[in-house]
Amino acid sequence: MKLSFQSKLLISMLLLLLVSLLALSSLAHRLLNTEVTQAVQSEINNTLRNVETFAAGWLNAKSDLVVSLTQQIPAQRSDAEHFLTYAREAGQFDLVYVGTAQGEMWQSRPAANLPSDYDPRTRPWYQQASSRNSLVVTPPYADAGTGEMIISLAAPLRNGSRGVIGSDISIDSVIRELLSIESRWTSELWMLDGNQTVIAHPDTGRIQQNVRQFLPDLTIPRQQNVVEIRYNNEVWLMSATHIAEADWTFLLLVKRSEAMEAISQLTWTLLTLSLLVLVLSGGILYLLVNYQTRPLKELALALEDVSQGEGDLTHRLKVETADEFGQMSLAFNRFVAQLQTTISEMILLTDQVNQAAGRSVEDVHNSLEQLTRQKEELTQLAAAAQEMSSATGEIARNAEQTADIAQQSSESTQAGLRVVKTNREQTLALTQRISDSTAAINTVDQHVQRITGILDNIQSIAEQTNLLALNAAIEAARAGDQGRGFAVVADEVRTLSQRSHQATEDIRAMIAELQDSTRDAVNLMGQSQEQARINVESAEKAEQQLMTIDQASGTISGMAIQIASAVEEQNAVTTEISSNTEQIKVLADNLTDQTSDAGNRANQLKQVANALHQLSDRFKV
Repeated sequence: MKLSFQSKLLISMLLLLLVSLLALSSLAHRLLNTEVTQAVQSEINNTLRNVETFAAGWLNAKSDLVVSLTQQIPAQRSDAEHFLTYAREAGQFDLVYVGTAQGEMWQSRPAANLPSDYDPRTRPWYQQASSRNSLVVTPPYADAGTGEMIISLAAPLRNGSRGVIGSDISIDSVIRELLSIESRWTSELWMLDGNQTVIAHPDTGRIQQNVRQFLPDLTIPRQQNVVEIRYNNEVWLMSATHIAEADWTFLLLVKRSEAMEAISQLTWTLLTLSLLVLVLSGGILYLLVNYQTRPLKELALALEDVSQGEGDLTHRLKVETADEFGQMSLAFNRFVAQLQTTISEMILLTDQVNQAAGRSVEDVHNSLEQLTRQKEELTQLAAAAQEMSSATGEIARNAEQTADIAQQSSESTQAGLRVVKTNREQTLALTQRISDSTAAINTVDQHVQRITGILDNIQSIAEQTNLLALNAAIEAARAGDQGRGFAVVADEVRTLSQRSHQATEDIRAMIAELQDSTRDAVNLMGQSQEQARINVESAEKAEQQLMTIDQASGTISGMAIQIASAVEEQNAVTTEISSNTEQIKVLADNLTDQTSDAGNRANQLKQVANALHQLSDRFKV
């Protein structure tokens, strides 16, 4: 499908606008994605900080209480057990106890049922606190009786005695409190111990399972880092925080689709706005391009009109601007003005040739009529001479008749002489008119040569324009995307120059036909002029022969009274007259044929002139 220059320019602008809008939308989408991602990460990390603050605060409070008990506990067992009971109630522990270096186990009331051979020194909490000489927190474990998750806090005594004080406390309330922390999106909070065993999970079936059992490829991110994982056939955003004192790890999972929903909404909003901008800009660009390319359309229509060979040479383009379009319109107006002047002169000369050819046809027609009459008179003269020759034997008896016949012969000869003289004069006039027609056609040929010169200049300008447009396209290609619009303009200018070149070639072909017709007319004029010259010579010969006949007739008339004594001489003269008459008749026949040929050539010349006039009438001047 061939697109117009206006369509190409409009499409180029719309593509440039579309690329710009896509680039801006892409940039905005990336910035928006970055901002939303940072906001989501910040929200997740804030939630985790709240979790960490709550869990660490609760654990620190319990730990501080246990550490303070290490210095205040009485050395006596009975006092110590009362003290441990008060501490259990104050700290909301499930059980507070002391393991002594002697293997005794002191407990708060109510005390737990222990085996009789129970030795606290063999327990992990006692050994860890003694070896570290600091507070230790055991991993959570399920209470055998209640099933609740229990942790133990143990620290070495600081009251001068040797032993370890410990406390058991349920973390179910803490877990419930942590799981109840709300987030802006659908989320899950997991709690893992140091062995990555699940301590807290919304799905109670996952508790006491290693997290690797249902997420084998899980890599716990570093503090405050957010990663994507696939869990339960959905994509989640996950971040982690760690409480070093208890070796607890909290994982917060947030549904990515909900967290990133704002990006999708804003992306659709951006696309909708971009589409509206593209539609509105496309309408405005269409109006601007249509207005700016109006001179180019007028120039293309004018060139198309001229290239068809039936152009209106009186039409002129309006020159409203001083840009390249205005300069092209001005150059076209100058070209059409020169062509109009040349075609007008050619039409005038063609009319003159046509009129001269018409007059030549009329003159030839008149000459043919006169030659026909001359042939009739010569036929009569030949018949009279024949009768005179056959009657030579009776001349003696018919002397008076001979004198009369001689007188008639003299008159006929005078008439034939006048006819021949008139024919010669008309033939000379015809020759002069043919010469005038030849000169007029030569003038037409000169004007045609001038038109050819003008067309050469136009073709040279078109070729230079094509070369400049090609150079401009090359420079635009070097300029890249910034010169793409200019490359389209340069390509259109080069197309117009090629069409101008083609138009000049069409006009050149028409002028070549005109030159061929002119040369044919000149050749026919030359042949007609040569034939007219031959006719003049034949007429002069006929005139000489008729003068001879006239002299002979005078002699016959003068010697009429001597006819009787000069029969032999009269017979010879009569024979000569008959022979001369036959020769004149032959010459008259030849002259008639030549005149007829001249008439045919004159008709051909008129047809050529009419054809030339029809070619000229294709242009409106």
